[in-house]
Amino acid sequence: MKSAACLLVAVVCSGAFADDTELRDCKMWGRTANVHLSWQPTDTIKLPAVVTIPPGAPVAAGPMMSKMARIEVRPFTDTRKNPQRIGENLEGTHLGCIYPVTTTDDVAAWTTDRIRYVLGQLGFQVVGSGGDVAISGELRRFFVTEDSVYHGELGMRIDVTKVGAAVWSGVVSGNNTRFGRSYKIVNYQETLSDSIVDAVGHLVADSDFVRAVSP
Repeated sequence: MKSAACLLVAVVCSGAFADDTELRDCKMWGRTANVHLSWQPTDTIKLPAVVTIPPGAPVAAGPMMSKMARIEVRPFTDTRKNPQRIGENLEGTHLGCIYPVTTTDDVAAWTTDRIRYVLGQLGFQVVGSGGDVAISGELRRFFVTEDSVYHGELGMRIDVTKVGAAVWSGVVSGNNTRFGRSYKIVNYQETLSDSIVDAVGHLVADSDFVRAVSP
């Protein structure tokens, strides 16, 4: 469970802060700097039971997979303001401190690869190139906030093209919340991984997306 951070904060940040002091980034002995992205999902990757294909016919998701077009997932663009920052610990805010969590990994490339993986696990035909349809998009949110719990948020704009023409676009989000020990890197990795699983789950439950990737 979460543990108090007062002693650690007192060592890292000198002086006392008033309640109205502006929050600032503080260092934590490098514990949350240059974190490597690691695939650590704890949620089950599974299809929704039913997908409703417009104009309103419910279809079992499993049989639909055999009718899907070959999907090429192209590299996403990272549009976040600070691409290296993937999270923050807020347990020291009463002393004026925020502890940033950063990475030097290519977040957009890693997320693109994980989207490919999850779609493949769901039964979609994912190909490296020459797909019947192509998925591309923007990574707009990729972040974990740690306070009393770990809360992850993933936000993406996704575009689907077929024969070079846009056939669908939408904004997809994923979330995950969990308890864990303070400043535990694996909890950040689990939260981000499960946020991707959640986002792709919402994507494949969207009937318009399913129709867009159908032959």
